[in-house]
Amino acid sequence: MKLLIFLACCVLAYAQAPGRCTAPIAWEGRIIEYDRSKDFAVRAKFSYDALNKRTRRVDEIYFDGKREFYDVLQLFDMGKEFAVNLVSRKCEVRPLTISFREFQIPQNATFYTEAYIGGTLLGSGVLISAWGGKTDRGDFYSADYTVADCIPVRDEFYSNRTRGIHTNVYDVTLGISDPNIFVPPKECM
Repeated sequence: MKLLIFLACCVLAYAQAPGRCTAPIAWEGRIIEYDRSKDFAVRAKFSYDALNKRTRRVDEIYFDGKREFYDVLQLFDMGKEFAVNLVSRKCEVRPLTISFREFQIPQNATFYTEAYIGGTLLGSGVLISAWGGKTDRGDFYSADYTVADCIPVRDEFYSNRTRGIHTNVYDVTLGISDPNIFVPPKECM
């Protein structure tokens, strides 16, 4: 009888764990990213299109005590990055050397917990689910997504190469307000 009660409790506990949600495939927002290995911080307006594997960022970069401003378009299906220095208006077109980074909870992710960012009173916080695990290369990641709508909130990546890249996402709106945002800048033509 005790075994039956124990098994019933285990089944109920397992059923309480939230399932993996699917994040929106297109959104715009702001990000703050910090790369410890380079002592490098970025504040950016960010547009994300997972369906067509492309991103656009308008960056304010803090590096080595200086600030720089860039408009960076990454077209992963073409394998190209277009980077315009917003002060000099010079464009650099270069091959992409990184893979498209999906803002999704990976299939092998482990659910950690649910928690409120801010308060638990109605309207004073946001309920998030926290996930994490290891990549195929053995690197560690963790990420938080809102329980409602599965919007990315935080993403962290640790490896021997990078030491740690921390990304916070905020002011997210679903969809892309201007599809021309993914057209290469005129300075690059």
